[in-house]
Amino acid sequence: WAAAAVSPDLALHCNVGASTSKSPDRAASHVVDGDPNTRWTSAYSDNQWLSIDLGQAHSLSHIAVRWEAACAEAYRLQGSADGAVWQTLVSERGREGWVLTALPPGSHARWVRVLC
Repeated sequence: WAAAAVSPDLALHCNVGASTSKSPDRAASHVVDGDPNTRWTSAYSDNQWLSIDLGQAHSLSHIAVRWEAACAEAYRLQGSADGAVWQTLVSERGREGWVLTALPPGSHARWVRVLC
């Protein structure tokens, strides 16, 4: 998947981590590189995740994700203050294309993660 072109894109050029990457040309860093032609691909198994360190805590109202045709059947968008303890903000069903998900009022996080 790729991070969104939502203004402002808080994830642009931030540090990322991932459970797996299918190959070097599908590395997690592509999610935040600003290039719409690159993307991250995880291994084809359950419980894959990608996290983004936004550098400081932010109030968040939406998260946008661009899914490819081989998108997750279901996923959770999570937030964390410390990158270790995660809170599920919303659970979604997978679908191809840009998905803009509204978060609950008061969502606040330094780290965000998609867990598939």
